[in-house]
Amino acid sequence: MVSLGCAGAPQDADETDEVESPLSGKDGVAPPIAAEGQFASTIHLSTLKVQCTATKVGPRHILTAGHCSLNESGKIEEPFKSGGTLYVSNKAKLVPPGCTRNEPACFVTKEQTALELGYEKVTVEKTVLEPAYAKYPEATGGGSDLAVILLTVESAEKIKDIPSAKIDYSVVRSGDALTLQGYGEDCMQFNERPELRYAGAKAVPSLRATTPDPDLNPPPPPISAALRKKIEKVLFFTDANLRGGPTLCPGDSGAPVFRKGKPNIVVGVNSTGWHDSQSYSNWHVRLDDKTDSNVAKWLKSILAQ
Repeated sequence: MVSLGCAGAPQDADETDEVESPLSGKDGVAPPIAAEGQFASTIHLSTLKVQCTATKVGPRHILTAGHCSLNESGKIEEPFKSGGTLYVSNKAKLVPPGCTRNEPACFVTKEQTALELGYEKVTVEKTVLEPAYAKYPEATGGGSDLAVILLTVESAEKIKDIPSAKIDYSVVRSGDALTLQGYGEDCMQFNERPELRYAGAKAVPSLRATTPDPDLNPPPPPISAALRKKIEKVLFFTDANLRGGPTLCPGDSGAPVFRKGKPNIVVGVNSTGWHDSQSYSNWHVRLDDKTDSNVAKWLKSILAQ
């Protein structure tokens, strides 16, 4: 849900000067579109009805946010079930013909259009939700908003040229420099074009991330100390639009959070933003072994399949 646009010539990601401005276009400034291949393991994930961002983390393993695979009742959507069909691509620009901005033409809803744009049509073997999240699929429910999609062997062959990112299972600490990204819309400017945008950010303490400006009218609902302690066990945080950072927006859910300058080292997954689109903070799922449910252990077990 980040809106993580001006693309220059392709450049090595380690040398990219990451913008510290909002992904969602604060003051009319949108973050840059990634150069082709800059974040090669990041993929656009589409059902032709719903879109999210994801990461290839193994030969047939796609990591994304758990809620991307669920319907409003908290059940796994048909495309994510065994035998389901998804459309994936790691191209930075996936703009359909006739799309300018915030138009129906910008949504890829037909298979033929998806294939012409370079998406691969893949078949799901199964989708595995993080166990605690599967029991209570809410961002504040105590589980980790994560899903790993396992593709069939035949479909894995279709995406063999997309490199797999590595997961860094160490804890993200306050002040760590990160790169946020996603194929989502621009919340501030309502730009629906499917383009991979990115921006620099730093991890911030949970207290800062859940404390709004008292002068805001109307103020967002408060988050209690008890709830903050609960969610910080599964999440880490970055500043969003109202504090001068990039804001997660629809379509950015599931995108990888990379260590700055390391475009293939995943340390987290985009989950949600706090206080709607005018966010104070972005919430990202932790992947380390210090979480209550030991997400790292769970991920390693799925990646071994």
